Amino acid sequence: MEVRIPATGNGVEDVLLVEWLVPGGASVEKGQPIFTIESDKSVIEIGAPVSGTLDIGVAPGAMFAVGQVIAVIR
Repeated sequence: MEVRIPATGNGVEDVLLVEWLVPGGASVEKGQPIFTIESDKSVIEIGAPVSGTLDIGVAPGAMFAVGQVIAVIR
């Protein structure tokens, strides 16, 4: 399953990927926080949409558009 940058509301179109909370190749459980984003000066933890193995596709520290694929859980 693709992991995408979620919409945060307030018309925000781009967010900063602050950090990955688990390393690539790690097993994750549905709902487990896997990365953080920053939007409008608030930091939000985002949980895994499904359980599986996380394959990270991008590095933290860059801006990404809402809806952009940043990882895959297989």
